[in-house]
Amino acid sequence: MVRTARSVREKILDAIPRDLKLATACGIGLFIAFVGLQAGGIVVLNKSTLVTMGNLGKPTTLPSIFGMLLICVLYFAFLT
Repeated sequence: MVRTARSVREKILDAIPRDLKLATACGIGLFIAFVGLQAGGIVVLNKSTLVTMGNLGKPTTLPSIFGMLLICVLYFAFLT
């Protein structure tokens, strides 16, 4: 029973094109990043354009900017 269910699962996953799998993962990642930018105050609501840049000089936004810069530095430092 378990072997049959596993082979059906594999057939379903193999039927999904690779590009669609990558696009889904990318979309989920961008959504999580957008939510993080909103929580950090970097992106805020605007009635005319839906989103706009927040006040980057606010004390609550500065740790978010520092964190993103730290992530970029560490990513590129350990990339090689």
